[in-house]
Amino acid sequence: MKSFLAVSSGKKTENNISEKKIMKMYFIIYMSFCLLILTGIVGRHNECHASQQITNDWISTANQEVSLKETETGCVLENTYLKLTIDKLRGGRITSLVHKKSGKEFTSDVPNGGIMKDVIMETGMKEYWGKCYDLKVVENSIEKVAVKLTGSSDKLPFVQINKIFTLLRNSNVLRVDYKITNLPEAMAPAVLTFRNHNYLKVVGEKNNYFIPTSKGIKDTKEGDSSIRYKDIVRGWAGFIGQKSKVGLVYSVDYKYIDFFYNWFGEETTLEAFYKPIKVESGKSLETTVLLKPFKGLENISASRKGLMLGFTGLKEKYQRNDKIDFFLDVATTQPSTGTVDISYKILPSGKQIPVGKGRFNLQADGTERLAFSFKPTSEGTVALSAKIKEREGTGELLTAVTSIIIGKETVALTIVPEEKKSDMVALYAGLKPQHLSMGYETPHVKWARPLQGGKVSVLALTSGYNGREVVELAQHLDMDFDVALFGGGFTTARYYLNFTDRNSNSWLTELLKKKHDVILMGGIGWAHINKKNRTNIIEKIKEGTGLVYISPFKLEPNTFC
Repeated sequence: MKSFLAVSSGKKTENNISEKKIMKMYFIIYMSFCLLILTGIVGRHNECHASQQITNDWISTANQEVSLKETETGCVLENTYLKLTIDKLRGGRITSLVHKKSGKEFTSDVPNGGIMKDVIMETGMKEYWGKCYDLKVVENSIEKVAVKLTGSSDKLPFVQINKIFTLLRNSNVLRVDYKITNLPEAMAPAVLTFRNHNYLKVVGEKNNYFIPTSKGIKDTKEGDSSIRYKDIVRGWAGFIGQKSKVGLVYSVDYKYIDFFYNWFGEETTLEAFYKPIKVESGKSLETTVLLKPFKGLENISASRKGLMLGFTGLKEKYQRNDKIDFFLDVATTQPSTGTVDISYKILPSGKQIPVGKGRFNLQADGTERLAFSFKPTSEGTVALSAKIKEREGTGELLTAVTSIIIGKETVALTIVPEEKKSDMVALYAGLKPQHLSMGYETPHVKWARPLQGGKVSVLALTSGYNGREVVELAQHLDMDFDVALFGGGFTTARYYLNFTDRNSNSWLTELLKKKHDVILMGGIGWAHINKKNRTNIIEKIKEGTGLVYISPFKLEPNTFC
Protein backbone atom coordinates (compact mmCIF):
# COMPACT_ATOMS: atom_id res chain seq x y z
CA MET A 1 0.00 0.00 0.00
CA LYS A 2 1.53 3.27 -1.15
CA SER A 3 -1.02 5.79 0.05
CA PHE A 4 -4.46 6.30 1.77
CA LEU A 5 -7.14 9.01 1.96
CA ALA A 6 -7.10 11.11 5.14
CA VAL A 7 -9.92 13.43 6.25
CA SER A 8 -9.07 16.47 8.34
CA SER A 9 -10.97 19.75 8.89
CA GLY A 10 -13.36 18.81 6.11
CA LYS A 11 -10.55 18.81 3.49
CA LYS A 12 -9.43 15.76 1.52
CA THR A 13 -5.62 15.24 1.12
CA GLU A 14 -3.57 12.40 -0.30
CA ASN A 15 -0.33 11.61 1.54
CA ASN A 16 2.50 9.08 1.04
CA ILE A 17 3.02 7.19 4.27
CA SER A 18 5.65 4.58 5.10
CA GLU A 19 4.65 0.96 5.72
CA LYS A 20 5.94 1.25 9.30
CA LYS A 21 3.55 4.05 10.05
CA ILE A 22 0.70 2.05 8.53
CA MET A 23 1.47 -0.90 10.83
CA LYS A 24 1.54 1.47 13.79
CA MET A 25 -1.92 2.73 12.90
CA TYR A 26 -3.23 -0.86 12.57
CA PHE A 27 -1.87 -1.56 16.06
CA ILE A 28 -3.67 1.48 17.50
CA ILE A 29 -6.94 0.38 15.86
CA TYR A 30 -6.50 -3.16 17.22
CA MET A 31 -5.86 -1.95 20.78
CA SER A 32 -8.88 0.36 20.56
CA PHE A 33 -11.05 -2.58 19.52
CA CYS A 34 -9.82 -4.67 22.48
CA LEU A 35 -10.52 -1.78 24.83
CA LEU A 36 -14.09 -1.57 23.52
CA ILE A 37 -14.64 -5.29 24.21
CA LEU A 38 -13.17 -4.99 27.71
CA THR A 39 -15.33 -1.95 28.43
CA GLY A 40 -18.39 -3.92 27.33
CA ILE A 41 -17.60 -6.80 29.71
CA VAL A 42 -16.83 -4.57 32.67
CA GLY A 43 -19.86 -2.38 31.99
CA ARG A 44 -22.34 -5.22 31.53
CA HIS A 45 -24.06 -4.40 34.84
CA ASN A 46 -24.56 -0.81 33.73
CA GLU A 47 -25.83 -2.05 30.37
CA CYS A 48 -28.43 -4.23 32.14
CA HIS A 49 -29.41 -1.29 34.30
CA ALA A 50 -29.84 0.86 31.20
CA SER A 51 -31.93 -1.87 29.59
CA GLN A 52 -34.16 -2.00 32.67
CA GLN A 53 -34.53 1.79 32.49
CA ILE A 54 -35.60 1.51 28.85
CA THR A 55 -38.18 -1.14 29.85
CA ASN A 56 -39.52 1.08 32.62
CA ASP A 57 -39.75 3.99 30.20
CA TRP A 58 -41.73 1.80 27.78
CA ILE A 59 -44.10 0.70 30.54
CA SER A 60 -44.56 4.32 31.55
CA THR A 61 -45.39 5.24 27.95
CA ALA A 62 -47.85 2.36 27.60
CA ASN A 63 -49.44 3.19 30.93
CA GLN A 64 -50.37 6.61 29.64
CA GLU A 65 -53.40 4.90 28.07
CA VAL A 66 -54.81 4.40 31.57
CA SER A 67 -53.48 6.50 34.42
CA LEU A 68 -54.21 7.54 37.98
CA LYS A 69 -52.94 10.74 39.52
CA GLU A 70 -53.59 11.61 43.16
CA THR A 71 -54.20 15.27 44.02
CA GLU A 72 -54.70 17.27 47.19
CA THR A 73 -58.48 17.07 46.80
CA GLY A 74 -58.78 13.57 45.34
CA CYS A 75 -57.57 12.05 42.09
CA VAL A 76 -57.77 12.04 38.29
CA LEU A 77 -58.43 8.84 36.32
CA GLU A 78 -57.82 8.79 32.58
CA ASN A 79 -57.62 6.46 29.59
CA THR A 80 -57.85 6.93 25.83
CA TYR A 81 -61.58 7.59 26.03
CA LEU A 82 -62.42 9.24 29.37
CA LYS A 83 -60.98 11.63 31.89
CA LEU A 84 -62.63 12.03 35.28
CA THR A 85 -61.85 14.03 38.40
CA ILE A 86 -62.95 12.81 41.84
CA ASP A 87 -63.23 15.14 44.86
CA LYS A 88 -62.77 13.21 48.10
CA LEU A 89 -63.44 16.37 50.16
CA ARG A 90 -66.99 16.65 48.81
CA GLY A 91 -68.45 13.22 49.32
CA GLY A 92 -66.28 11.40 46.79
CA ARG A 93 -68.22 12.91 43.89
CA ILE A 94 -67.11 13.16 40.25
CA THR A 95 -66.63 16.86 39.50
CA SER A 96 -65.63 16.39 35.86
CA LEU A 97 -66.26 13.62 33.31
CA VAL A 98 -64.94 14.32 29.81
CA HIS A 99 -65.57 12.22 26.71
CA LYS A 100 -62.21 12.71 25.01
CA LYS A 101 -63.32 11.65 21.52
CA SER A 102 -65.79 14.54 21.36
CA GLY A 103 -64.32 16.81 24.02
CA LYS A 104 -67.74 16.99 25.70
CA GLU A 105 -68.20 17.43 29.45
CA PHE A 106 -70.98 15.49 31.21
CA THR A 107 -71.25 17.38 34.50
CA SER A 108 -70.52 20.68 36.26
CA ASP A 109 -68.57 21.62 39.37
CA VAL A 110 -71.28 23.92 40.75
CA PRO A 111 -72.27 23.53 44.46
CA ASN A 112 -74.98 20.96 43.69
CA GLY A 113 -73.14 19.60 40.66
CA GLY A 114 -71.16 16.44 40.13
CA ILE A 115 -71.95 12.77 39.63
CA MET A 116 -72.24 9.90 42.13
CA LYS A 117 -73.28 12.12 45.04
CA ASP A 118 -74.46 9.70 47.72
CA VAL A 119 -77.84 10.06 49.40
CA ILE A 120 -79.28 7.81 52.09
CA MET A 121 -82.73 9.27 52.52
CA GLU A 122 -82.90 8.33 56.19
CA THR A 123 -80.18 10.94 56.91
CA GLY A 124 -81.47 13.74 54.71
CA MET A 125 -80.59 14.64 51.15
CA LYS A 126 -77.23 16.42 51.49
CA GLU A 127 -75.77 14.67 54.55
CA TYR A 128 -72.88 13.02 52.65
CA TRP A 129 -72.22 15.73 50.04
CA GLY A 130 -69.81 17.72 52.18
CA LYS A 131 -68.19 14.78 53.97
CA CYS A 132 -64.51 14.04 53.54
CA TYR A 133 -64.21 10.51 52.16
CA ASP A 134 -61.14 8.37 52.66
CA LEU A 135 -59.39 7.59 49.35
CA LYS A 136 -57.38 4.41 48.76
CA VAL A 137 -55.73 3.23 45.53
CA VAL A 138 -56.97 -0.31 44.83
CA GLU A 139 -55.05 -0.91 41.57
CA ASN A 140 -52.78 1.09 39.30
CA SER A 141 -51.56 -1.09 36.44
CA ILE A 142 -51.18 -0.93 32.67
CA GLU A 143 -54.62 -2.47 32.14
CA LYS A 144 -56.65 -1.01 34.99
CA VAL A 145 -56.89 1.77 37.55
CA ALA A 146 -59.24 1.70 40.54
CA VAL A 147 -59.75 3.81 43.66
CA LYS A 148 -61.99 3.25 46.69
CA LEU A 149 -63.81 6.09 48.45
CA THR A 150 -65.16 5.45 51.95
CA GLY A 151 -67.57 7.68 53.85
CA SER A 152 -69.90 7.69 56.87
CA SER A 153 -72.23 9.93 58.88
CA ASP A 154 -72.92 10.48 62.57
CA LYS A 155 -76.63 10.19 61.78
CA LEU A 156 -76.09 6.55 60.79
CA PRO A 157 -72.95 5.71 62.75
CA PHE A 158 -73.04 1.99 61.91
CA VAL A 159 -73.52 2.45 58.16
CA GLN A 160 -70.44 2.72 55.93
CA ILE A 161 -70.46 3.66 52.23
CA ASN A 162 -67.71 2.22 50.03
CA LYS A 163 -67.56 2.92 46.31
CA ILE A 164 -64.85 1.78 43.90
CA PHE A 165 -64.30 3.72 40.66
CA THR A 166 -62.71 1.56 37.92
CA LEU A 167 -61.37 2.49 34.49
CA LEU A 168 -59.96 -0.10 32.05
CA ARG A 169 -57.40 0.51 29.31
CA ASN A 170 -59.49 -0.68 26.36
CA SER A 171 -63.00 0.41 27.38
CA ASN A 172 -64.84 3.70 27.65
CA VAL A 173 -67.02 2.51 30.57
CA LEU A 174 -66.69 4.00 34.02
CA ARG A 175 -67.66 1.36 36.58
CA VAL A 176 -68.71 2.28 40.12
CA ASP A 177 -69.16 -0.59 42.59
CA TYR A 178 -71.05 0.28 45.77
CA LYS A 179 -70.89 -1.65 49.03
CA ILE A 180 -73.07 -0.10 51.72
CA THR A 181 -72.49 -1.99 54.97
CA ASN A 182 -74.56 -2.16 58.14
CA LEU A 183 -71.66 -2.83 60.53
CA PRO A 184 -71.90 -5.72 63.03
CA GLU A 185 -71.83 -3.18 65.88
CA ALA A 186 -75.35 -2.11 64.88
CA MET A 187 -76.73 -5.41 66.26
CA ALA A 188 -79.99 -4.72 64.38
CA PRO A 189 -81.19 -4.53 60.77
CA ALA A 190 -81.23 -1.17 58.99
CA VAL A 191 -83.67 -0.07 56.31
CA LEU A 192 -81.74 2.12 53.87
CA THR A 193 -83.19 4.14 50.99
CA PHE A 194 -80.29 4.88 48.63
CA ARG A 195 -80.17 7.46 45.85
CA ASN A 196 -77.61 8.74 43.33
CA HIS A 197 -77.85 12.49 42.79
CA ASN A 198 -76.24 13.35 39.44
CA TYR A 199 -75.83 16.58 37.51
CA LEU A 200 -75.76 14.66 34.24
CA LYS A 201 -76.04 16.05 30.72
CA VAL A 202 -73.97 17.11 27.71
CA VAL A 203 -72.92 20.52 29.01
CA GLY A 204 -73.42 23.51 26.73
CA GLU A 205 -76.46 22.24 24.84
CA LYS A 206 -80.00 20.97 25.33
CA ASN A 207 -80.44 17.23 25.80
CA ASN A 208 -83.05 14.54 25.22
CA TYR A 209 -83.51 11.92 27.94
CA PHE A 210 -84.55 8.34 27.15
CA ILE A 211 -86.27 6.08 29.72
CA PRO A 212 -87.43 2.47 29.00
CA THR A 213 -91.07 2.08 30.14
CA SER A 214 -93.72 -0.61 29.63
CA LYS A 215 -95.11 1.50 26.77
CA GLY A 216 -91.76 1.86 25.02
CA ILE A 217 -88.99 4.44 25.23
CA LYS A 218 -90.06 7.70 26.87
CA ASP A 219 -88.30 10.63 25.14
CA THR A 220 -88.15 13.76 27.33
CA LYS A 221 -86.69 17.06 26.17
CA GLU A 222 -84.62 18.98 28.67
CA GLY A 223 -86.63 21.89 29.97
CA ASP A 224 -89.89 20.03 30.41
CA SER A 225 -91.29 19.79 33.92
CA SER A 226 -89.41 17.52 36.31
CA ILE A 227 -90.48 13.90 35.99
CA ARG A 228 -90.47 10.76 38.13
CA TYR A 229 -90.41 7.73 35.85
CA LYS A 230 -92.13 5.07 37.96
CA ASP A 231 -93.08 2.79 35.07
CA ILE A 232 -89.61 1.46 34.28
CA VAL A 233 -88.86 -1.99 32.87
CA ARG A 234 -85.07 -1.85 32.48
CA GLY A 235 -82.21 -0.73 34.69
CA TRP A 236 -80.88 2.04 32.46
CA ALA A 237 -81.60 5.59 31.38
CA GLY A 238 -79.72 7.78 28.93
CA PHE A 239 -79.42 11.14 27.22
CA ILE A 240 -78.14 12.63 23.97
CA GLY A 241 -77.04 16.18 23.20
CA GLN A 242 -79.39 17.59 20.57
CA LYS A 243 -76.57 19.18 18.53
CA SER A 244 -73.51 17.02 19.09
CA LYS A 245 -75.23 13.58 19.16
CA VAL A 246 -72.90 12.76 22.03
CA GLY A 247 -74.60 10.93 24.88
CA LEU A 248 -74.32 8.58 27.81
CA VAL A 249 -76.16 5.58 29.21
CA TYR A 250 -76.52 5.46 33.00
CA SER A 251 -76.96 1.81 34.02
CA VAL A 252 -78.02 0.56 37.48
CA ASP A 253 -79.25 -2.70 39.04
CA TYR A 254 -82.91 -3.03 38.07
CA LYS A 255 -83.64 -5.37 40.99
CA TYR A 256 -83.10 -2.52 43.47
CA ILE A 257 -84.34 0.50 41.54
CA ASP A 258 -87.59 2.30 42.37
CA PHE A 259 -87.66 5.03 39.71
CA PHE A 260 -85.56 7.40 37.60
CA TYR A 261 -85.90 11.14 38.04
CA ASN A 262 -85.20 14.23 35.95
CA TRP A 263 -84.92 17.64 37.61
CA PHE A 264 -84.71 20.64 35.29
CA GLY A 265 -83.90 23.56 37.57
CA GLU A 266 -80.70 25.28 38.59
CA GLU A 267 -79.02 22.02 37.70
CA THR A 268 -80.12 19.31 35.26
CA THR A 269 -80.15 15.90 36.87
CA LEU A 270 -80.64 12.27 35.96
CA GLU A 271 -81.03 10.36 39.22
CA ALA A 272 -81.71 6.82 40.37
CA PHE A 273 -83.94 6.33 43.40
CA TYR A 274 -83.58 2.91 44.99
CA LYS A 275 -86.26 1.07 46.91
CA PRO A 276 -85.84 0.84 50.71
CA ILE A 277 -83.51 -2.10 51.32
CA LYS A 278 -83.39 -4.08 54.54
CA VAL A 279 -79.73 -4.73 55.41
CA GLU A 280 -79.07 -7.11 58.28
CA SER A 281 -76.37 -6.40 60.85
CA GLY A 282 -72.96 -7.30 59.45
CA LYS A 283 -74.32 -7.48 55.87
CA SER A 284 -74.09 -5.14 52.88
CA LEU A 285 -76.05 -3.80 49.97
CA GLU A 286 -73.84 -4.31 46.91
CA THR A 287 -74.79 -2.68 43.64
CA THR A 288 -73.05 -1.46 40.48
CA VAL A 289 -73.43 1.67 38.36
CA LEU A 290 -72.06 1.92 34.80
CA LEU A 291 -71.55 5.17 32.89
CA LYS A 292 -71.30 4.43 29.15
CA PRO A 293 -70.65 7.41 26.84
CA PHE A 294 -70.96 7.32 23.05
CA LYS A 295 -71.08 9.50 19.94
CA GLY A 296 -73.28 9.04 16.89
CA LEU A 297 -76.65 7.77 18.14
CA GLU A 298 -79.76 9.85 17.49
CA ASN A 299 -81.83 8.02 20.10
CA ILE A 300 -81.50 5.11 22.52
CA SER A 301 -83.74 2.08 22.03
CA ALA A 302 -81.89 -0.46 24.17
CA SER A 303 -78.73 -0.95 26.22
CA ARG A 304 -77.15 -3.96 27.80
CA LYS A 305 -73.60 -4.86 28.75
CA GLY A 306 -71.35 -2.81 26.47
CA LEU A 307 -73.85 -2.21 23.66
CA MET A 308 -76.31 0.58 22.88
CA LEU A 309 -78.84 0.48 20.03
CA GLY A 310 -81.00 3.10 18.40
CA PHE A 311 -83.68 2.81 15.69
CA THR A 312 -83.44 5.84 13.39
CA GLY A 313 -85.54 7.08 10.48
CA LEU A 314 -88.85 5.50 11.55
CA LYS A 315 -92.15 7.38 11.50
CA GLU A 316 -94.94 6.65 13.96
CA LYS A 317 -97.45 5.72 11.26
CA TYR A 318 -97.39 4.33 7.70
CA GLN A 319 -99.87 3.30 5.05
CA ARG A 320 -100.19 -0.38 4.18
CA ASN A 321 -98.31 -0.24 0.88
CA ASP A 322 -95.52 2.01 2.12
CA LYS A 323 -91.93 0.85 1.93
CA ILE A 324 -90.33 1.29 5.33
CA ASP A 325 -86.67 2.34 5.24
CA PHE A 326 -84.79 2.75 8.50
CA PHE A 327 -81.43 2.41 10.22
CA LEU A 328 -80.16 0.61 13.28
CA ASP A 329 -77.28 2.45 14.96
CA VAL A 330 -74.95 0.32 17.09
CA ALA A 331 -72.55 1.80 19.63
CA THR A 332 -70.15 -0.13 21.82
CA THR A 333 -67.94 0.51 24.83
CA GLN A 334 -65.34 -2.12 23.98
CA PRO A 335 -64.14 -4.02 20.88
CA SER A 336 -67.22 -5.94 19.68
CA THR A 337 -68.14 -8.14 16.74
CA GLY A 338 -71.65 -9.41 16.21
CA THR A 339 -74.66 -10.02 14.00
CA VAL A 340 -78.04 -8.28 13.84
CA ASP A 341 -81.33 -10.02 13.06
CA ILE A 342 -84.24 -7.68 12.25
CA SER A 343 -87.80 -9.01 12.28
CA TYR A 344 -91.34 -7.85 12.95
CA LYS A 345 -94.79 -9.13 13.81
CA ILE A 346 -98.29 -7.71 13.71
CA LEU A 347 -99.70 -7.49 17.22
CA PRO A 348 -101.28 -9.09 19.08
CA SER A 349 -100.70 -12.59 17.67
CA GLY A 350 -98.93 -12.40 14.35
CA LYS A 351 -95.96 -14.57 13.37
CA GLN A 352 -92.40 -13.26 13.50
CA ILE A 353 -91.39 -12.25 9.95
CA PRO A 354 -87.70 -11.73 9.09
CA VAL A 355 -86.61 -8.40 7.60
CA GLY A 356 -82.86 -8.81 7.19
CA LYS A 357 -79.47 -9.42 8.76
CA GLY A 358 -76.42 -7.28 9.34
CA ARG A 359 -72.97 -7.41 10.87
CA PHE A 360 -70.83 -4.99 12.80
CA ASN A 361 -67.17 -4.94 13.82
CA LEU A 362 -66.43 -2.08 16.19
CA GLN A 363 -63.58 -0.81 18.30
CA ALA A 364 -64.17 0.65 21.75
CA ASP A 365 -66.18 3.89 21.64
CA GLY A 366 -67.22 3.08 18.07
CA THR A 367 -70.56 3.49 16.26
CA GLU A 368 -71.87 1.84 13.10
CA ARG A 369 -75.06 2.41 11.09
CA LEU A 370 -76.86 -0.51 9.40
CA ALA A 371 -79.59 0.05 6.79
CA PHE A 372 -82.77 -2.05 6.48
CA SER A 373 -85.99 -1.97 4.46
CA PHE A 374 -89.25 -3.93 4.33
CA LYS A 375 -92.90 -3.85 3.28
CA PRO A 376 -95.39 -5.12 5.90
CA THR A 377 -97.81 -7.85 4.89
CA SER A 378 -100.87 -6.43 6.65
CA GLU A 379 -102.19 -3.57 8.75
CA GLY A 380 -101.97 -3.16 12.51
CA THR A 381 -99.52 -2.41 15.29
CA VAL A 382 -96.07 -3.64 14.29
CA ALA A 383 -93.51 -4.72 16.89
CA LEU A 384 -90.13 -4.25 15.18
CA SER A 385 -87.25 -6.00 16.92
CA ALA A 386 -83.47 -6.13 16.56
CA LYS A 387 -81.56 -9.03 18.13
CA ILE A 388 -77.81 -8.76 18.61
CA LYS A 389 -75.75 -11.95 18.81
CA GLU A 390 -72.07 -12.72 19.06
CA ARG A 391 -70.71 -13.49 15.62
CA GLU A 392 -68.95 -16.67 16.72
CA GLY A 393 -71.70 -17.85 19.06
CA THR A 394 -75.43 -18.13 19.49
CA GLY A 395 -75.74 -16.17 22.72
CA GLU A 396 -78.14 -13.25 22.51
CA LEU A 397 -76.52 -10.08 23.80
CA LEU A 398 -79.31 -7.56 23.43
CA THR A 399 -82.79 -7.09 21.96
CA ALA A 400 -84.35 -3.75 21.05
CA VAL A 401 -88.08 -3.44 20.34
CA THR A 402 -90.07 -0.50 19.02
CA SER A 403 -93.53 -0.12 17.52
CA ILE A 404 -95.00 1.54 14.45
CA ILE A 405 -98.56 1.69 13.12
CA ILE A 406 -99.43 0.34 9.66
CA GLY A 407 -102.80 1.69 8.64
CA LYS A 408 -104.86 1.25 11.82
CA GLU A 409 -103.60 0.46 15.33
CA THR A 410 -104.65 -2.95 16.67
CA VAL A 411 -103.18 -2.99 20.20
CA ALA A 412 -100.58 -1.02 22.14
CA LEU A 413 -97.09 -2.44 22.51
CA THR A 414 -96.30 -3.58 26.07
CA ILE A 415 -92.74 -4.21 27.28
CA VAL A 416 -92.32 -6.47 30.31
CA PRO A 417 -89.41 -6.38 32.82
CA GLU A 418 -86.55 -8.82 32.28
CA GLU A 419 -85.88 -9.32 36.01
CA LYS A 420 -87.66 -9.34 39.35
CA LYS A 421 -87.04 -7.06 42.31
CA SER A 422 -84.63 -8.24 45.00
CA ASP A 423 -85.80 -10.05 48.15
CA MET A 424 -83.87 -7.39 50.09
CA VAL A 425 -86.47 -4.75 49.17
CA ALA A 426 -88.16 -3.75 52.43
CA LEU A 427 -91.84 -4.56 52.96
CA TYR A 428 -92.80 -1.03 53.94
CA ALA A 429 -91.33 1.20 51.24
CA GLY A 430 -90.19 4.56 52.58
CA LEU A 431 -91.39 3.84 56.13
CA LYS A 432 -89.60 3.33 59.42
CA PRO A 433 -91.57 0.59 61.14
CA GLN A 434 -91.60 0.48 64.95
CA HIS A 435 -91.99 -2.71 66.94
CA LEU A 436 -91.72 -3.66 70.62
CA SER A 437 -90.33 -7.03 71.65
CA MET A 438 -92.06 -9.34 74.10
CA GLY A 439 -88.82 -11.30 74.44
CA TYR A 440 -87.94 -10.07 77.95
CA GLU A 441 -90.53 -10.95 80.60
CA THR A 442 -90.66 -9.32 84.04
CA PRO A 443 -92.36 -10.84 87.12
CA HIS A 444 -96.08 -10.06 86.89
CA VAL A 445 -99.61 -11.18 87.67
CA LYS A 446 -101.49 -12.49 84.66
CA TRP A 447 -104.66 -10.46 85.21
CA ALA A 448 -106.38 -11.53 82.05
CA ARG A 449 -104.29 -14.14 80.33
CA PRO A 450 -106.10 -15.94 78.88
CA LEU A 451 -108.91 -13.43 78.35
CA GLN A 452 -112.46 -14.69 78.10
CA GLY A 453 -113.74 -13.88 74.63
CA GLY A 454 -110.27 -13.88 73.08
CA LYS A 455 -107.46 -11.40 72.63
CA VAL A 456 -107.97 -7.66 72.34
CA SER A 457 -106.55 -5.92 69.27
CA VAL A 458 -104.81 -2.71 70.36
CA LEU A 459 -103.24 0.22 68.51
CA ALA A 460 -100.87 1.88 70.98
CA LEU A 461 -99.64 5.46 70.47
CA THR A 462 -97.03 6.55 72.98
CA SER A 463 -93.61 8.08 73.52
CA GLY A 464 -90.50 6.07 72.93
CA TYR A 465 -89.68 6.57 76.62
CA ASN A 466 -92.98 4.86 77.58
CA GLY A 467 -92.81 2.00 75.11
CA ARG A 468 -92.02 -0.60 77.78
CA GLU A 469 -95.36 0.15 79.47
CA VAL A 470 -97.16 -1.28 76.44
CA VAL A 471 -95.15 -4.51 76.77
CA GLU A 472 -95.90 -4.69 80.52
CA LEU A 473 -99.61 -4.29 79.81
CA ALA A 474 -99.44 -7.05 77.20
CA GLN A 475 -97.89 -9.36 79.83
CA HIS A 476 -100.91 -8.79 82.10
CA LEU A 477 -103.61 -8.62 79.42
CA ASP A 478 -104.16 -11.03 76.57
CA MET A 479 -103.77 -8.70 73.58
CA ASP A 480 -102.20 -8.29 70.16
CA PHE A 481 -100.82 -4.83 69.54
CA ASP A 482 -99.34 -2.50 66.95
CA VAL A 483 -97.38 0.52 68.11
CA ALA A 484 -96.46 3.96 66.78
CA LEU A 485 -93.76 5.61 68.89
CA PHE A 486 -93.24 9.38 69.09
CA GLY A 487 -90.39 11.45 70.50
CA GLY A 488 -87.95 12.47 67.77
CA GLY A 489 -84.34 11.36 67.35
CA PHE A 490 -84.11 9.54 70.70
CA THR A 491 -87.31 7.54 70.19
CA THR A 492 -85.67 4.22 69.27
CA ALA A 493 -82.13 2.86 69.17
CA ARG A 494 -82.82 1.58 65.67
CA TYR A 495 -83.28 5.11 64.26
CA TYR A 496 -81.11 6.96 66.76
CA LEU A 497 -80.86 10.68 65.85
CA ASN A 498 -82.54 9.88 62.54
CA PHE A 499 -86.21 9.95 63.44
CA THR A 500 -88.93 12.61 63.67
CA ASP A 501 -92.66 12.83 64.35
CA ARG A 502 -93.06 12.82 60.59
CA ASN A 503 -91.71 9.26 60.53
CA SER A 504 -94.03 8.36 63.42
CA ASN A 505 -97.04 9.74 61.56
CA SER A 506 -96.10 7.96 58.31
CA TRP A 507 -96.06 4.67 60.19
CA LEU A 508 -99.30 5.54 62.01
CA THR A 509 -101.00 6.19 58.65
CA GLU A 510 -100.10 2.62 57.66
CA LEU A 511 -101.39 1.17 60.95
CA LEU A 512 -104.70 3.05 60.73
CA LYS A 513 -105.50 1.03 57.62
CA LYS A 514 -105.91 -1.99 59.90
CA LYS A 515 -108.86 -2.79 62.18
CA HIS A 516 -108.33 -2.58 65.96
CA ASP A 517 -110.68 -3.00 68.95
CA VAL A 518 -109.21 -0.08 70.83
CA ILE A 519 -106.76 2.80 70.42
CA LEU A 520 -104.56 3.32 73.48
CA MET A 521 -102.80 6.68 73.87
CA GLY A 522 -100.51 8.06 76.57
CA GLY A 523 -97.33 10.07 76.98
CA ILE A 524 -97.91 12.16 73.84
CA GLY A 525 -99.94 15.26 73.04
CA TRP A 526 -102.77 15.33 70.54
CA ALA A 527 -100.73 17.84 68.50
CA HIS A 528 -98.00 15.24 67.91
CA ILE A 529 -100.42 13.50 65.55
CA ASN A 530 -100.82 15.15 62.15
CA LYS A 531 -104.16 16.45 60.94
CA LYS A 532 -104.85 13.56 58.55
CA ASN A 533 -104.24 10.92 61.22
CA ARG A 534 -106.28 12.83 63.82
CA THR A 535 -109.21 12.88 61.40
CA ASN A 536 -108.86 9.13 60.78
CA ILE A 537 -108.74 8.38 64.51
CA ILE A 538 -111.94 10.35 65.14
CA GLU A 539 -113.64 8.56 62.24
CA LYS A 540 -112.66 5.18 63.70
CA ILE A 541 -114.07 6.19 67.10
CA LYS A 542 -117.36 7.16 65.44
CA GLU A 543 -117.43 3.74 63.77
CA GLY A 544 -117.08 1.98 67.12
CA THR A 545 -113.37 1.67 67.88
CA GLY A 546 -112.67 2.26 71.58
CA LEU A 547 -110.31 5.02 72.81
CA VAL A 548 -108.29 5.07 76.03
CA TYR A 549 -106.27 8.34 76.33
CA ILE A 550 -104.21 8.61 79.54
CA SER A 551 -103.27 12.16 80.65
CA PRO A 552 -104.32 13.88 77.41
CA PHE A 553 -102.88 17.29 76.59
CA LYS A 554 -102.66 19.78 73.71
CA LEU A 555 -106.23 18.97 72.81
CA GLU A 556 -108.27 21.21 70.56
CA PRO A 557 -111.64 22.42 71.96
CA ASN A 558 -114.40 19.82 71.55
CA THR A 559 -111.99 17.35 69.98
CA PHE A 560 -114.04 14.26 70.76
CA CYS A 561 -117.48 15.90 70.96
